[in-house]
Amino acid sequence: MAEILSKVIKSSSIYVVGKIINSILPLIFIPILTSELNPSEYGILVYFTSIISFCIPLIILNAPTTYTFSFYKDKHLKNLLFQLFFISILGCLILSLIFFLTFSNLVEFNLFEKHIFIVPLFVLTLFFPDIFLVHAQLEKKPIVYATFQIFQTLINFLLSIYFLFISDLGWISRIYGWGLANLFFSCISFYILFKNHKFNLFTLNLNGIKKNFLFGFNLLPHALSSLAIMVSGRICLGSFGSSEELGYFGLGFQIASVLSFLTASINNAIAPEIYETFKSKNMHKINTLLKLSLYYFFILIIFGVLISFIFPLIFNFLNPSYKPALKFSLILVWGFIFLSFISHSAHGFIFYGKTRLQSKISTFIIIPSTFFLVVFTKLYGALGTSLVFVLTLLFYCIINCYFSLKIIRKNII
Repeated sequence: MAEILSKVIKSSSIYVVGKIINSILPLIFIPILTSELNPSEYGILVYFTSIISFCIPLIILNAPTTYTFSFYKDKHLKNLLFQLFFISILGCLILSLIFFLTFSNLVEFNLFEKHIFIVPLFVLTLFFPDIFLVHAQLEKKPIVYATFQIFQTLINFLLSIYFLFISDLGWISRIYGWGLANLFFSCISFYILFKNHKFNLFTLNLNGIKKNFLFGFNLLPHALSSLAIMVSGRICLGSFGSSEELGYFGLGFQIASVLSFLTASINNAIAPEIYETFKSKNMHKINTLLKLSLYYFFILIIFGVLISFIFPLIFNFLNPSYKPALKFSLILVWGFIFLSFISHSAHGFIFYGKTRLQSKISTFIIIPSTFFLVVFTKLYGALGTSLVFVLTLLFYCIINCYFSLKIIRKNII
């Protein structure tokens, strides 16, 4: 246990430092953005970014997860990257066609509708940076991972500031800054992956494409269901509530997600250790890993209580008109605690290739969740949306942990 713990703590500390630095800029940007946008405009921005989030799994098709699975098991890893990118290009073309057929018959476009056409290309620019980060994580290079993320966020921040103040573009300035930063770092990550790691370029194999497509496609219901849990509340509020209430909820959601910076760092550090332990089939190491997972969950609960005292201090630095968002952040933070452990328990499904089971669980969760979300949002507004978010993830966490443990025990006995 001491050896695994030492490695995790060492890597986690680097990831945490990187995440803290990486998260400072978005936190600084919140009061800047809220000072320039009213709650209604902020709500439109939240709605647009929710659409982007929904399109990511449709285009990227869980390429980072497929890459993780193949990293430990595929002998033809050097041919994998371009095959995954080819699948993403096809997804981008199909979604672009759908958007064109859906919106091209409109005579007049508002600002929101004009920019909906850039969403597929926007999502495609995420492919290489995401793969680069996963590759650095699996090769246990937390410094490379953290440095890349920090500079990506810095450029994102500076470009968003430029478009917001210099060009005076309103809420769309955030999208322009984010998109151009993604494009720039997509070029950098492409060069590093293909030049330094000798990945093969333009190597298409029909069987390889089919295999990787099916692995990613089997996870698509899981990705869409998980995404629906994350963004359906905002979409539901956008449909049944006001833009102002959506703005309060969106800000509360963003501040509550601060907890995920820490949990993602720990998850990034421990993931390679988990996969190597599973690969070794060493019963003692696996039992040790399960004990550490239990300790990790209790630490998350304690941290959730502590961070609840910090949120009111954060709101002292924000525009006073956003004060109603505080109560939502105090509720939503518990959803992110459960979400962290869901991500942690998912490693068992990924390593042993049980993607279809993971998708079945996610689909089973999202169906009743959607029903209760609509009902509670209509009855209680953003408060009902927040409660359904937390309870859904609690239920999801319990079921996911149960089946993940069952898969692990079945494959090591």
